[in-house]
Amino acid sequence: ILVAVGVIVFKDFNSLNENPTIKEEQDDLVRRKVYLLSNDGMVVPVTISFEKKQGLADELYYVITLLKEDNNLNKNLKGVINKDTSITELIIQDKVLTVGFSKEFTNYKQKDELRIVEAIVWTLSQYDEIKAVNIKVDGKLLTKMPLGKTPLPRDMTKDIGINNHIFP
Repeated sequence: ILVAVGVIVFKDFNSLNENPTIKEEQDDLVRRKVYLLSNDGMVVPVTISFEKKQGLADELYYVITLLKEDNNLNKNLKGVINKDTSITELIIQDKVLTVGFSKEFTNYKQKDELRIVEAIVWTLSQYDEIKAVNIKVDGKLLTKMPLGKTPLPRDMTKDIGINNHIFP
């Protein structure tokens, strides 16, 4: 009887994979990493699944909104962008994404400056279409963060590192 049950379960499992409705639902899901702040101030990746969006711009917009403080993805993690911040532009040119934010972006704790940059760059650099990221606030390209003046190189990549704030 145990062998028969094993065969039935295996057969049912295979039939699930062949069911076009279930396969279609799986194809409509996208998995991405969003980098958030842990309670101890570390930038950590969280893998999320969501329904496929109309295009890259829609998906980027959605993923960026998950970086906001009020995202509710996990009670032990919080977003790095002020919840009142609006996304004002998304431009990709030569695999460089320029993301524009409203002035509310500057409402953050100075100690989180590097964490904010790391989370944004690491979240957005996971896309094959994006090799580097630039940040604008209120229409102006940031060359340094507003509060602590942390310098921002042009065309930031994952080479900026992650959790750099933990080193003296």
